[in-house]
Amino acid sequence: MKVSEITLDTVRGYAKMDGRGEDVSPKLLLEAAKAFVRGYTGMTDEQIDQHEDLTAAVLMLCTDLYDNRQLTVDAPRANWLAEAILGLYKAAQQ
Repeated sequence: MKVSEITLDTVRGYAKMDGRGEDVSPKLLLEAAKAFVRGYTGMTDEQIDQHEDLTAAVLMLCTDLYDNRQLTVDAPRANWLAEAILGLYKAAQQ
C-alpha cells in the first residue's frame, strides 16, 4: 500500500479510534503524519509513494499523534521503528 492510498478508515482502525466523542479527526492525523515524513526525509509525495515501508511509518505516526494528543504524556518516547524507517530516507536525501 502506498501512502497516498491510506484512507481515513485505515487511520481509524490502525489508531484504534472508536469514534465515540473523538476530539481529533483522522484527516488531521494523516495530514500531520505525511507532513512530518516530507519534512523529515526531504522527499516529495511522489517519492514517498515509491517506498511502501513509509506507509507503515505514516500509520505509526498517526497512532503516536493520536495516543499523545494531550499536552502532557506519561512516557514521552518516540516510536523507534518509525524513527528507524524514516532515518533510512533522511540519510539518503543528504
